[in-house]
Amino acid sequence: MYKIAVIEDDTLLGQALVEMLTSHAFAAESVTKARRLLERQPVDLLLIDRGLADGDGVELCRQRSGQEKLPAIFLTARDEEEDIVEAFDAGADDYLVK
Repeated sequence: MYKIAVIEDDTLLGQALVEMLTSHAFAAESVTKARRLLERQPVDLLLIDRGLADGDGVELCRQRSGQEKLPAIFLTARDEEEDIVEAFDAGADDYLVK
């Protein structure tokens, strides 16, 4: 069974994504909480927002890509070219603008 981490600061959107993914997902609304959850619960995919309560999702992606190759998809409203390039440089596999 695959586990997906939904890293999203919009609580309603995060909950909706988790519900859609049923028992295969859990959510964290900040970089700090995501780190704690990822230490306790291995996952197979990250769905990450750029703008989080205590930092940038790119920071989390960059740290995780150094430890293991963990697929990461950004789901964000930030659509500037430099934001997209920075995410891919940090190890993102895809970047979707919501």
